[in-house]
Amino acid sequence: MLLLPGFLLAPEVALTQQNLPLVLFAGLFASIVAPFLWILGVQRLGASTTSIFMNVVPVFTALIAVLFLHEQLHSYHWIGGGITLTGVILAQRLKTPLRQPAIRES
Repeated sequence: MLLLPGFLLAPEVALTQQNLPLVLFAGLFASIVAPFLWILGVQRLGASTTSIFMNVVPVFTALIAVLFLHEQLHSYHWIGGGITLTGVILAQRLKTPLRQPAIRES
C-alpha cells in the first residue's frame, strides 16, 4: 500500500487489462493469503518445524518456473536443490544433538 501512490502516478506505468491480474495477485495472494497460510502452519506445526521448511521455498520456486515459465534447470540448480533437500531431511530426522554435552559429577 505504501508504494501504490507512486505506482499510480508514474507516467510510464499504467494499470491495463494485461497487468491488472499480476498486480492483484501480488497484492492479494502474495501479500495477504500466503503470510496468513504461513502463520497457520506455524501455529499447527510449531516454529522450529516450519522454519526448516522455509529453506524449501527456492526449490519450489524453481519448479514453478520450470512448469509455468518453461525455464531450464542447469547443473547448479540441481546441486543446490539436492543440498537443500538433504539439509531439510537431515534436520527432520536428527531430533537429538549430534554430540551430547558432558555431564559433570560433583
